[in-house]
Amino acid sequence: MALLLTCLEGQECAVVLEPLGTEHTLNHNDVFSIELQGSGDGEVEIGFHRDGLSVHAWPGARITLKNRVGETLEDVSP
Repeated sequence: MALLLTCLEGQECAVVLEPLGTEHTLNHNDVFSIELQGSGDGEVEIGFHRDGLSVHAWPGARITLKNRVGETLEDVSP
């Protein structure tokens, strides 16, 4: 599963990856790609807060965050 994130309001948005709580700054009109992989059935929870959002994957899922040009910014493995 892949998600594309774009910051549409303000100068930047915070993107927090759970369960580690790591935070990345998404600048206005920029794009992040979040790829989620893992075994079993799982749900992705997107939490919106004032300055951005948080992404919670199911237990055992791998989360890969990439920038607009495809560079990996973070790779969270279970």
